[in-house]
Amino acid sequence: MAQQAGISEASIFKRFSTKEELFFAAMGITEKPLWVNELESLCDKGDLKENLINICLYIIEFYHKVLPRIMMLRSHNLEVKNQNPC
Repeated sequence: MAQQAGISEASIFKRFSTKEELFFAAMGITEKPLWVNELESLCDKGDLKENLINICLYIIEFYHKVLPRIMMLRSHNLEVKNQNPC
């Protein structure tokens, strides 16, 4: 990957401390999904039902983006290690 980008491996690992961190960044999966931040910000605020609906919409949007990438990996017989989504 570094060679294709025209940079050294050291340059990559200055930015990403592990291969897993690089992998998830390449897949567009953030360490802490937006819906987690939203969930934390809504604790003890507003209408519970409305908040839950909004959180569910954020979660659906997150998986709508992530699942095609995971399916692509699975179609190439690559395993994704179980990772805490938070």
